[in-house]
Amino acid sequence: MNIMVGQSGGPTAVINASLAGIYRKGKERGCKVFGTLNGIEGLLEDTVKPLEFSDRDVELLIKTPSAALGSCRFKLLDSSEEKFQSLKQAFKKYEIDAFFYIGGNDSMETVEKLSRHLADTGIKFIGVPKTIDNDLDVTDHCPGFGSAAKYLCTTMQELILDCNAYALHSVTIVEIMGRDTGWLTASTCILENPPDLIYTPEMDFSVENFLEDIKYLGKRNIVIAMSEGINLGYGYRDRSYKDAFGHLQNAGVGKYLAEITNKELGCKTRAVELNIVQRCCAHLQSTFDVREAVQVGEYAVDAALKGETGIMTAIKRLSDFPYSSEYFTVPVNQVAGKVKYVPKKWLTSNSILPEAKYYFSPLVGSLPEYFTLK
Repeated sequence: MNIMVGQSGGPTAVINASLAGIYRKGKERGCKVFGTLNGIEGLLEDTVKPLEFSDRDVELLIKTPSAALGSCRFKLLDSSEEKFQSLKQAFKKYEIDAFFYIGGNDSMETVEKLSRHLADTGIKFIGVPKTIDNDLDVTDHCPGFGSAAKYLCTTMQELILDCNAYALHSVTIVEIMGRDTGWLTASTCILENPPDLIYTPEMDFSVENFLEDIKYLGKRNIVIAMSEGINLGYGYRDRSYKDAFGHLQNAGVGKYLAEITNKELGCKTRAVELNIVQRCCAHLQSTFDVREAVQVGEYAVDAALKGETGIMTAIKRLSDFPYSSEYFTVPVNQVAGKVKYVPKKWLTSNSILPEAKYYFSPLVGSLPEYFTLK
């Protein structure tokens, strides 16, 4: 059996671990493994290569961030019959029996379209989940999220310690990735000393209430976890850029609100934009995140060999403490185009309720412990 794997969308600290899982299981089952460089875009340009890794290569791959095969944000349109025919010929050239696409929402949309338009090829099309945004539906969580959350929580607790060192009235706004959802931002609730205010896109947000929340706290130093995708409406920043899937560029919320806070409240303000470092933090990989990233890849190969197609591998949580999980497959059309939001039951107007810790803590794992003067 010849199998091919591609990576798509934003890289993560463990997307290569899923590649390693697919490769290792494929070789174990006697498959020849091909990689398409830069995802579907690369397949259309015939930048395909056979993959041959040593055991040492595989171990390094599991620990390496970013996308080893390269990534893309390429949208396949249902009307692009010429593109589908080109892809059909590319798969035929390499005699591919199964194609695995590691990615998030948009990548699952691609898998769904391939499984429909190329159904007559007999190729098995399998989606393998990854996204730091954690917004894929059906699966309990996504590989990539746990490591990003671990980096964020570690950084946030260190940043809070730094801000509390000064006897000044200051407001520090930390802008966190997430596009349409606030899973990463919400994960900071697990800290023993969490951010003073936490805002996610799932909350009703207004600048007026935001300023009132700051004043109500009455604290000397205030640290705020702010999702990049909160709804401030149009006009406050340049949102002209859209990617191939029509997603607006999200950046600048922290700086915008810091300027308003300084002007309205007259205190020292600072905006911290962690940016892409949140998704390439392999030095803080979560143990369960790495393990599950490898295993969803392995499970995908087994599913293809059983004849499944048009599906995504997913994670089912069995228990929180001790944490355990298992894998299953779901029709990819139940995932493509859908977004999983942070549950409303966990949210207040400016914070996350303690019950959410049971969800986040096992995925993040252990965090550094620091001294605090009592």
